[in-house]
Amino acid sequence: TDEAELRETVQGVEGVIAVPTIRAREQGHYVAVAAAISVNPRITVLEGQEIAKRVKDQVFKRFTHVTDVQVQVDPYDPGYPYKSNHDPNQEHMPTLLQ
Repeated sequence: TDEAELRETVQGVEGVIAVPTIRAREQGHYVAVAAAISVNPRITVLEGQEIAKRVKDQVFKRFTHVTDVQVQVDPYDPGYPYKSNHDPNQEHMPTLLQ
């Protein structure tokens, strides 16, 4: 499994601001994925879990040979040097539950 493709898939999920780490480990014919995602620090824990679930669903859908996906959800730190879809001028970021 190509980690760049995996990263692109995870980064494309709504609510994911950055993907600081992603790893794919082959286990025989199967692949286990571990990813850390950064999300808006102002959202609720429940919303963070929903985003993680969408990440898992998307990875399973796109990569049929992946059998396990672990997603760690962290608050996004604007100081983190990562190109992202985060707009620092957007004072209020909408949450999923609105």
